[in-house]
Amino acid sequence: MTDGKALLRRWLEEVWNRGDVSLLDELHTAGFRDRTGNPGLTPDTAGMKQVILTIRAAFPDAVFTIEDLVADDDRVAARWTMRGTHNGEFNGMPATGRPLIMAGFGLVRIEDGRIAEFWHLEDDLAALRQLGALPGLG
Repeated sequence: MTDGKALLRRWLEEVWNRGDVSLLDELHTAGFRDRTGNPGLTPDTAGMKQVILTIRAAFPDAVFTIEDLVADDDRVAARWTMRGTHNGEFNGMPATGRPLIMAGFGLVRIEDGRIAEFWHLEDDLAALRQLGALPGLG
């Protein structure tokens, strides 16, 4: 059986941090599903490729750092931090040049040594505030 933690580390390092979306065809099962979903995108590998390319275009220096990594049976969970600079258009928002630090969680289900399902949650509200799209609390 493939080490789920190593698989998730590879997925974050090579795909998310380096932008090599071609690896998703190898790392995902044929029936991969993003269970959280992104509006307007299919919840499959093709949709995930679009998500990653969009993030990499908006934050070309984005680096995802695993803060915690836990595995149990076929599930691997990660708490991560993304750091990057908003140097490209993102969801209709022109580049601001502002730095971004965003926290998130991800859970994957492993099947036959590949990622079959993905659930995720990001601190979008904090991200929008850092980018100047929403006022900060004060």
